[in-house]
Amino acid sequence: MSHPPSRRDNKVVDGRWSLLGTTALVTGGTKGIGHAIVEELARFGAAVHTCARNEAELETCLKKWEGMKLNVTGSACDVSLPAEREKLKERVASFFHGKLHILESTMWEQQFGRHPQITPLRTTDMS
Repeated sequence: MSHPPSRRDNKVVDGRWSLLGTTALVTGGTKGIGHAIVEELARFGAAVHTCARNEAELETCLKKWEGMKLNVTGSACDVSLPAEREKLKERVASFFHGKLHILESTMWEQQFGRHPQITPLRTTDMS
């Protein structure tokens, strides 16, 4: 596992980048690649919100991340259900004050195909 970059006055000093000040939503963040993405983004300084269908697994991960002093929040959500996706959007907009910089939806493309309105590295205003 990698460690967060060393910072002096918010500058990266070990040649790696910083995600301080960015926000990220990672779906399916309690297992597999989603879990690794949550941890890596948070280690680089991003504020991360994740969701998972299994609330008990989510709570276990959130406690672990809190112990690691990572800035991660989470909510139980089944992104295959339109009403739950809408609630997730509202939660994330509230947590991040309407700004989402990174969306990593590990389940989205599996269930729905490529989303036509989401492009890589695009900042999204959720207001």
